[in-house]
Amino acid sequence: MILMNLKVNNFYEFKNFDINFSYLKKIKDSTIPYEYLEEKPNFRFKKVNIIMGANATGKTIFGQTLYNIFRFLIDKDTKHLTKMIDNLQAEADFEIDLVLSDLNLYRVKCIIENEEIKTLTIEKSTITKKNSYEDCCKKFKIYTDIDKIKKGDRKLKLFLTLESIEDLFTGILFAFPGEIVDKNYNIKILNLILKTFDPSIKEVVESLEVEDTYHIIFKTGKTVIVQDGEILKNSLSKGTEEGIEIANIIDNIRKNRGLYFIDEKISYVHSELEIEILNQMINLMDSKSRLFFTTHNTDILEMNLPIHSFTFFKKEEKIEAVYPESIYKRNDRSIMNAVKNDVFNTIPKTDLLYELEEVCYESEQ
Repeated sequence: MILMNLKVNNFYEFKNFDINFSYLKKIKDSTIPYEYLEEKPNFRFKKVNIIMGANATGKTIFGQTLYNIFRFLIDKDTKHLTKMIDNLQAEADFEIDLVLSDLNLYRVKCIIENEEIKTLTIEKSTITKKNSYEDCCKKFKIYTDIDKIKKGDRKLKLFLTLESIEDLFTGILFAFPGEIVDKNYNIKILNLILKTFDPSIKEVVESLEVEDTYHIIFKTGKTVIVQDGEILKNSLSKGTEEGIEIANIIDNIRKNRGLYFIDEKISYVHSELEIEILNQMINLMDSKSRLFFTTHNTDILEMNLPIHSFTFFKKEEKIEAVYPESIYKRNDRSIMNAVKNDVFNTIPKTDLLYELEEVCYESEQ
């Protein structure tokens, strides 16, 4: 499954939000291979998506919105959508474009009113050898429509409509801060990651007595036990805790080929470590893998990645996605300099902080 575009309105803080994951210009000698459909090189999509922006610009809720839409498409349960609605008195809607395993483009459109599905339509566009994503968007045709399925009640109609794209969800992983990704561990990967994150760790060994349990043994002789993903008597640094999650994510990318959304899972480690972890994730990806990676680390802008790999979120009156390739037509521009000069209008506004000293002084009087 390949995500090509998402439009959402009245979910969380999104108002008429639109984000696209295709790119128009082919890049010669790109550092990211296979950014197109096999045998259909004009149909291009971004395999690596680095999402950056100031605090509260929508990076995390974008991931949560995408996750809940996927859950709705899998479970056929409207609660995944209704819990995201911001204004219950108004309609909420989404439109999502996906390439499925038959290598055709599908568009799912859904409108919710009074916390119930008002309309649900799936459109299909056949991708030919010469088609781009933009070409396919001009030739969508109705594939299934909840209101045109005659038999059964509305829940059955919903089920039958979404059943037509049942092969949608294989190899999808969303990793949000504070959540356990998996309880199964690859001990070799865990050793390499944790000993890198914390040089005082001697080794990580599996428990011989308790299932899904391992011991982190330090050079001092201290041992920390992790059981069923929970750290017992927590005495690990935040960076080492993140290392456990990163080891699981890397193992998942190694074993499965699909879509991965990694939301600020490396917030407590050195910048160079985050860059190298991201490099390793990219190196493990194959032609069927897609990575979404949110971060505040601007050093990542210096990585040798195509300019279209970066998307910036900004929030003024509403949340918007900004694409550097729409501003810089060449791939050799320094995105770091653009960010420092606030070309994308994504640097946090600090004006109010200048008043802190005065407010603090007044409070002391």
